[in-house]
Amino acid sequence: MNYNPTVDYRSDRVPHVPDAQQEPRSRITEVATRVALSVAVAIWAVVGFLIWVPLLLRRIATFVVELTYVTLTDGDPNPAAKRLRAAANFYRRGFVTAVRSVLTPGEGAADAGPGPDTSTPARPILQEVAWALVVWYPVLLWLGIAEWTPEDLWNAAAAVPWQEIGMDVVDGAVVRIEELAGRLGL
Repeated sequence: MNYNPTVDYRSDRVPHVPDAQQEPRSRITEVATRVALSVAVAIWAVVGFLIWVPLLLRRIATFVVELTYVTLTDGDPNPAAKRLRAAANFYRRGFVTAVRSVLTPGEGAADAGPGPDTSTPARPILQEVAWALVVWYPVLLWLGIAEWTPEDLWNAAAAVPWQEIGMDVVDGAVVRIEELAGRLGL
């Protein structure tokens, strides 16, 4: 067989194209991404649980009330059941969302900058956090972790001599204004 330089004798082979995953920068990025994901999932394990339990308790209570109403009125129980299923699935969904959003390759996901603002209003988040505090505070108080009862907080606030503090602030402000006026020659 004679060698012909115009014929590619390796045509049955796939041409070697460097894989972006094999580059050192991509490996470092991938490791950093997985470490960050691990930290985020570990934080979610705690924060998500602290929000999920009160959410689930509230949804169970509202489901019972809605179920009673639906049973008495022959209504549709599906919306109430859907909310209960969503609450029961909240904790698991947080893990799945975190892993899928980070590890599922997207079009240009590795080099993408910040996208459009898709932030949600803070009100639902603040409501869930406030509800979680309302639920967990008595538990912490019962376990002896929280030591201040609402009565203790009220008594501490009432024991402060607010009138004397206010008068001291006013007197101090008057003295400083008089000193400033004296310096300015007024």
